[in-house]
Amino acid sequence: MTVVATRQPRLRIDRIEVTQGIQSAAGDVRRVALKPTVVRVTVRHGLAGWGANNVPKVTGRVRIRVFGGPLYAWLDLVNGSNPIAATPGATITVPAAPVSSNTNDTLNFLIPGFECYGIAWIDVEVRVAGFDARAGGFTGWSESVSQASAPMVFENRRALDLRYIRVNWGGSTPSDAVCDATLRGAIPLLPTPSAAITPLAGVGVQTPGGTATSNRDDLLDDFDDRHNCSTWEALTEWLGSDCPDDDGAIWVLIPGMFFRGRAYDIPSNVCFTPPAMDPTPPTSSATA
Repeated sequence: MTVVATRQPRLRIDRIEVTQGIQSAAGDVRRVALKPTVVRVTVRHGLAGWGANNVPKVTGRVRIRVFGGPLYAWLDLVNGSNPIAATPGATITVPAAPVSSNTNDTLNFLIPGFECYGIAWIDVEVRVAGFDARAGGFTGWSESVSQASAPMVFENRRALDLRYIRVNWGGSTPSDAVCDATLRGAIPLLPTPSAAITPLAGVGVQTPGGTATSNRDDLLDDFDDRHNCSTWEALTEWLGSDCPDDDGAIWVLIPGMFFRGRAYDIPSNVCFTPPAMDPTPPTSSATA
């Protein structure tokens, strides 16, 4: 006779987080239609200290249901992928106390932008097969649990128009490619499905008088004045005040080396942002 002492994993879905780059703990940051969306699923188990107190080879899938729309196909995990993509067969080990800062403590999924619109729900399935299997005939525990998210709204937002201005900062000027990459890298964090990125026409490389905070702020003041019509200019435009037309774009000053960014105001359509490059040189042969 073979006696096997084991404990059922008793998986449960503890939390479903839906984010498009920036999200609060309460999940109340509004979501944008047609923008790729990340889903993180926190799973708990009921081992209560049994064995290694974790459950390996846990996998799952998600799908999105849009009110009045089609039922989209199931999507696999993206854990372990680079670049991020659905990876059939991917699994994680569910610890006793998942930590949100540990990427692989959660099941992670990517929903393509074309599926994200209107009012929608996300269905989640979590599975494990053969947990704690033993030689001698015990094939282990197999479980499957499912849950749907609360309904969420994906709001229609216009694509942004970003126009950059190259700034010679301390003798270093960013290239057009660096400026484009800087802004393109910011799009996933912004409330927009996409953005048009071009240099600001008719404006050459800017060379401020120094690299102090005051020099940065003087640049912001100058370009805000070029971009926006102040209350005084609007009131005196009939006397000849120069009141620029709002072009609907966001103007971004980009220096050639790292310096602390700032928006002219909140809300604002003029800002200063550091380039997308490491501000310090790499300490090894690895790519910074």
